[in-house]
Amino acid sequence: MTDPRRAFLAMMAGPALLLGLGVAACGEKEPPVDPELAEKALKETQDTQAFPSLNSPEVLQDPMNNVVRAVYACDNNERLTVDFDNPRDMATARTSKGLAADLHQQTAASGYWYKAGGFELRGKGGDITWTTPDTLPTNCRIIR
Repeated sequence: MTDPRRAFLAMMAGPALLLGLGVAACGEKEPPVDPELAEKALKETQDTQAFPSLNSPEVLQDPMNNVVRAVYACDNNERLTVDFDNPRDMATARTSKGLAADLHQQTAASGYWYKAGGFELRGKGGDITWTTPDTLPTNCRIIR
């Protein structure tokens, strides 16, 4: 099963960038990339996604380790910031009240699921359900 966040990152990079990386990995000289064509491909890909642009300052993406930051507005008036650390199969969630938790990825039938010590984050696309040991689950939606 493909991790949806990794697929999202691959789609957001744009076909031209992926072609260049593939050729460079083979040890061959990288072909020239038309900047206008690459920008157009990236824009078209971003327009079809339900996620924010990786070019926006609110979303952190480190291509060396695939860490993606997302910010959610929750029904309980909290803001939740989540750093998805794909190589480690972990997510770090931080609430606007200063609570932080490192969660471990679980196998989900659909979407994604992280949990640890009574904390749980389940989601699909830009919508998640956030649960802490002391509260009922709350629905959150991505804002950036």
